[in-house]
Amino acid sequence: MKKIFFEHNFLRKKLFEKFNDSVEDKMDNEEEKFEYLRYLLYAVGKSYYVPQNVDFNDLVEKLADWFTEQHKLKVEKLNVNDIQVLKTSASSKVAKMLGLSRPMALILDKNENYLSFMFLPPEWFDSPQIDKKLEKTGFFSNLFVDNIEKFIFEYLHEHNPNKSLLEFASSDNYFVENFLPKHQQFFLAEREENEVLLAWLSVSSLKKLAQNKDFAKNVSWFYLLTNYDSLLLGFDKNGDVVDAFELQNRAMTVKKSIRTTIMVDSYEWTATMSNASLYKDIAPCLAFDENMRLSEVAKLNVSSSKNYKYYDYAKFLLSRLNDVVSPLTAFVLDYIVDSNKATEDYSKNDRLNTILLNILNSSQAEELLVFWYNDWKLNLEQSVFVVKLLIEASENQQHLKEIFPLHSAVHEALIKKEKDSYNKILYNIEYCRHLIAIDKNKEAEKIIKNNLKKLPDQSILDLLPSENIDPTGDLSGRFLKVLLLELLASAQNEKASANTIRDIAMLQPLVKNRIYNLSGIADENLKERSNTILKILDGSGLVKNTEAVSTKYKVIESDEIEAVKHSSIQKKGMLSSFSKWISSYKIPDFSTVKKYADRFSPTKHEQVADIIADLLHFFNFENLEVFIAHGEYSVSIRAYEAETPFLLIGNDHLNPDSPFYLTYNELRFVLASELAFLYFKFSRITSSDIWRGTMDKGNFVLETVISLIPFAGSMTSLAKNATKIRALSTFLEKNEQISKLLVKSQQLATVSEKSTGILHVASQMMQAMNSATPKGDSAKKDELVAISRMMQITADRIGLIICNDPVSAVRSVFLSSKNLVENLTYAQKYGLNSFLLKKNDQGNYYNQNFAVRFASMFSFWLSDDFENIRKKIIDSE
Repeated sequence: MKKIFFEHNFLRKKLFEKFNDSVEDKMDNEEEKFEYLRYLLYAVGKSYYVPQNVDFNDLVEKLADWFTEQHKLKVEKLNVNDIQVLKTSASSKVAKMLGLSRPMALILDKNENYLSFMFLPPEWFDSPQIDKKLEKTGFFSNLFVDNIEKFIFEYLHEHNPNKSLLEFASSDNYFVENFLPKHQQFFLAEREENEVLLAWLSVSSLKKLAQNKDFAKNVSWFYLLTNYDSLLLGFDKNGDVVDAFELQNRAMTVKKSIRTTIMVDSYEWTATMSNASLYKDIAPCLAFDENMRLSEVAKLNVSSSKNYKYYDYAKFLLSRLNDVVSPLTAFVLDYIVDSNKATEDYSKNDRLNTILLNILNSSQAEELLVFWYNDWKLNLEQSVFVVKLLIEASENQQHLKEIFPLHSAVHEALIKKEKDSYNKILYNIEYCRHLIAIDKNKEAEKIIKNNLKKLPDQSILDLLPSENIDPTGDLSGRFLKVLLLELLASAQNEKASANTIRDIAMLQPLVKNRIYNLSGIADENLKERSNTILKILDGSGLVKNTEAVSTKYKVIESDEIEAVKHSSIQKKGMLSSFSKWISSYKIPDFSTVKKYADRFSPTKHEQVADIIADLLHFFNFENLEVFIAHGEYSVSIRAYEAETPFLLIGNDHLNPDSPFYLTYNELRFVLASELAFLYFKFSRITSSDIWRGTMDKGNFVLETVISLIPFAGSMTSLAKNATKIRALSTFLEKNEQISKLLVKSQQLATVSEKSTGILHVASQMMQAMNSATPKGDSAKKDELVAISRMMQITADRIGLIICNDPVSAVRSVFLSSKNLVENLTYAQKYGLNSFLLKKNDQGNYYNQNFAVRFASMFSFWLSDDFENIRKKIIDSE
């Protein structure tokens, strides 16, 4: 501060020493006369602190006009030795109204930034007398005197160029209390250019000063902290500083007891009951330099107050700092208060991007960001958001390297705090992308593999995908596992990534680019199988195969059949007890169906006889009755379990002129699949016309079907899990930007690509998941659908092993149903995926059941299990 008040205090003390005790009655010396006048101004008059740029003469002119125009006083202006005098007189009416007992003179003196004024009789200047009564003499009513004081105060306030700053500082700074108008004027008069008020705190009582120092009594004490100064100030009853002690660059100690005591070297005072905590917070700042003080008080206005009211002042303090990080902090504070407004305001003219790039291009970006994170201690949501912004703004790998230590610190805190396993995986996905982008592949690979081990079982999505999720898109199936595998592939070497790319293709075999990627790196055998799927997906491969090459098979062994089963009913699957339960289920009697069919003739249908012989050997069946059905069952192939199991084959499937005709290889798929129902005993529940009819049509008569499936209900937790994951898929489908980020194969690899990060929306995604809970019939339906599809998928795999031709397998699905056959031509022309993408009036994919079947077929077709079993069951002799 300027500390001109020290000069006033010195002058005041000299004058009081000279005139307060004894002086001559008359003063012929002009200098002594004006010394005495100044003594009177200090002793009797009123005073204000005035900024140096206020025009004193203009104040006097305005005051004279106010006397004349508002109060009808006659005014004579005099300038006596630079002291302004306004002599006034009035009519008796005006004098009575104003309480004017006699003519008076208003004396105004401005010395540097200190303005004093008082009233004297006009004749005093002609014959100055020392009169003690002057100190108690009144000329006007108290109300009029108060109005004069108010006029002067308001003039000084209105003409102060820094008034808005001070109003702002006094109302919005958490560390400013009891900052009265006279205090404000003092501060404005004494402040240096660019000096900022940081704290103004009341003192309860002054206890001790440095040695040999006395302090005035009956004064109010305050502690002042600015970016330049630290002071103890004593104000008298008129609001004038009568004592001041500098405490700059010293340590402050706050001792908590009955009354909190503040100590700075030999200075000691007590805090009030309400501001002890404020002293404790502000104490470290006393030893800081200018910039550190600004930064620390800004931070304290955010962290100590817990009130958005003080954020604007924190931003103001940050604006005084000439560093690259403070503008980012200001943005975060805006974002905390109103995220929509903040992002809108900062997006104008690329303001935010400029702020971020200034940081990233600075010479110590890495250290600055980490220090900033540790210093400001933003919550995790805000820290995550900043990481996202920095990544989006980055323009090269070096920028990403500068950001990484901050991301690493935030990520560590996230993982430590987070309990939800899905959230952890989402955070790790983003973190590993960052690792890969800065060539920390080994570290990323380790984290990804660990996450793959801990990933909750999503296999239920193979059976229960969301009805409104594109089955041919990147969010289909076990997309979280796909995300992790994609990252793993980008972190691995070429050889290791080839296996991972194959795993991805098997998880999303209806997604063309997955199969295309596999075909580009696979060996000849796998490449051929990949290309077959690609042709099916675009329709060009769905041509009739008229070859009828007979194959000899070996009897399938138990370990081989285990690998064919859907994972849910394998030994460690979620429905491993299903096979045991179904074996104990009572076989329904469907023997009457045979009455409406003709017994099969091997000589009439030699190819069918050849297939049946192979399958009886393959499954090691002792006997099987075969019938050819007509009429209602002419488009149908069904296996029924009985004392002697029997197979019903619709006649239309054997008639070359029928649109439902099945070629040799198509028959091999359908018959093998159907006999698999017998082998696994699925036919005990699926042979029911009620069950098969409702499943084929996609409708569910729950009250009827549930009575047939006592096993239903065991999948409740799995169905709930599927519902949550499907809800997450739906959320991502609706949030296009997030979806694009999720499915990118190499996030951050192309740094210039801007997209919404996933980190800041993880909580939204989890909210979408946790809000989805299947209830009542919906949960039962999910269970029934899952069981039905699990059985069908298992049977389809047997069919594919036997026919070794996914084209025939897909065609036979269309040709074996009255409701589907007309769609085969559409699929051949526009591709299988176009058929699967058809929607109903509600916007849901109504061919989802077939998408599940085909995805499972293609996945199995690409697997090692398929190849290994084919090698084991083919009799090469």
